[in-house]
Amino acid sequence: QAPWAVHVATPQDIERPRTVAGGRAPRSCPPAAVRHHVFAAHDGVSLDGWEYAPPPGARPPPAVLYFHGGPREQTTPEFHPLFQALAAHGVAVFAPNVRGSAGFGKRFLALDDGPLRRDAVRDIASCAAYAVKHGIARRGALGIAGRSYGGFLALSGLVQFPELFAAGASACGIADIAGYLAGTTPWLGAVSQAEYGDPVRDAPLLRALSPLASIGRLRAPLLLLHGREDTNVPLCQTLALRDAVTARGGAVRCVILDGEGHIVRGRDARVRYLEEIVRWFVAHLHC
Repeated sequence: QAPWAVHVATPQDIERPRTVAGGRAPRSCPPAAVRHHVFAAHDGVSLDGWEYAPPPGARPPPAVLYFHGGPREQTTPEFHPLFQALAAHGVAVFAPNVRGSAGFGKRFLALDDGPLRRDAVRDIASCAAYAVKHGIARRGALGIAGRSYGGFLALSGLVQFPELFAAGASACGIADIAGYLAGTTPWLGAVSQAEYGDPVRDAPLLRALSPLASIGRLRAPLLLLHGREDTNVPLCQTLALRDAVTARGGAVRCVILDGEGHIVRGRDARVRYLEEIVRWFVAHLHC
């Protein structure tokens, strides 16, 4: 369980690195040190996470809590352009594997099914508390982000624990679970019901777990990104969220990537995606 570090590619390998956050990144940046952490959730379930630390400077640094998609995916120590770009701008990243992640056995994989998803959402607060307590993140300068299911977790963290986060970003995140089940491709909707619940029988649960239903609790400025051609998580999820935040006078920026689907593949779109998120957190975490 001791932290350990690996060398990864430098941000020079990121396309157009000097354009990130207004071009303030130096041409040559040291790679982020990657350290592994194992810690307990609120109920004692063992979780782990990967810290991508920026070059030595102010400690603890501003940081972003980043969640993977899936939910049956896993964060591993690998080159991640977004993590490296954030670290190059002085923002640490803590990328945990909450319950329901792959790679830790069948029991762990099923710990977020149906009503158990409430515990996966509570894991967000456990991850944030650990990051602050152990100096990974500066209290009051913690952001939250994720893509797809990770976007759902980011949105959930913002509305369920609004006091913990100074800013948030969700890329093609699920805002309304029932709407997602009805609007996604039929095969994915059928598979997802085993994860989230039946849209008729479990309607009250799905509403209670949907970030859109609790959007009135949002305090932090929110960045939304979505591919216009996404068929996994339909664009209407993000548009409904944007409209709800705007109607309440909240701070929201919505970026729609034309010609892109659930995975951002175009070079220019990937660069813009990177730039938008880094600029957002550099600005709102007071780097």
